[in-house]
Amino acid sequence: QLRQAKLSFPSVHLLVGVFSDDQCEQHNTSPHMVHEDRCEVLRHCRWVDEVMPDAPWTLHQKFLRARQIDFVAIDEGTSINPDCDRDRLNGYDLVKSLRKSVLRARSECYVRMRAV
Repeated sequence: QLRQAKLSFPSVHLLVGVFSDDQCEQHNTSPHMVHEDRCEVLRHCRWVDEVMPDAPWTLHQKFLRARQIDFVAIDEGTSINPDCDRDRLNGYDLVKSLRKSVLRARSECYVRMRAV
């Protein structure tokens, strides 16, 4: 999934956001590892350039601009998944309306392009 996001464009700086344990708990999601371990695993992934340990649950235009995020890799079919949280779907809808989404098979990564 991360490889797909990294190879989406010729020059990509792949920034991967990780939700905190508190956010996951608030939204009835139970991760298989603690937050620190999830971040550490991603730091050692060859496709990941940067890990953002405090990823927001819902994406906003101000956040995308502040972090210089050009595209967001979104799971294909997420917007029609009845189990997906409404707040996250609103953020995905925003990203799609801004034409900043890249649909990928099962991934959730922020993709920031580097100038070539």
